[in-house]
Amino acid sequence: MPLRRREISFRPPEEAAANARTALKIRATLPRSRRGGLEPEEAARQGIRSGVTQAKRLAEFPFGDPQATLKNPEDYYRFLTRFRGMAYRALGQGKSIENSKAIQVYLMWGGDPMLEACKRIFKTYDKEKNQHAHR
Repeated sequence: MPLRRREISFRPPEEAAANARTALKIRATLPRSRRGGLEPEEAARQGIRSGVTQAKRLAEFPFGDPQATLKNPEDYYRFLTRFRGMAYRALGQGKSIENSKAIQVYLMWGGDPMLEACKRIFKTYDKEKNQHAHR
């Protein structure tokens, strides 16, 4: 039986990790009131996973280790599709990563490179799943 989407392991694009590193670096210079993403403690209180923790995992991804992978591209895909419109709206309004939490969190999760990678993963997954179903 093929894996479900949430069970897929994958290697993120290096550009996505660079986006996460940049966003976390800028976020760290901002006052708490202008920081996007939930800290682990706040996320735990709300019963959800921390976007900051997820971003750190992506930013610190060990590209030198050929065995290293991230899990669950479905989480990245859902988050990024939800925040992409908000981030691009903010950009259209002349905002930047320093004054838009939407742009911050979109980039913390890898931005467009990660979203496109997830789409490619799912296209391959769906093709393989369909081939498996027709055997």
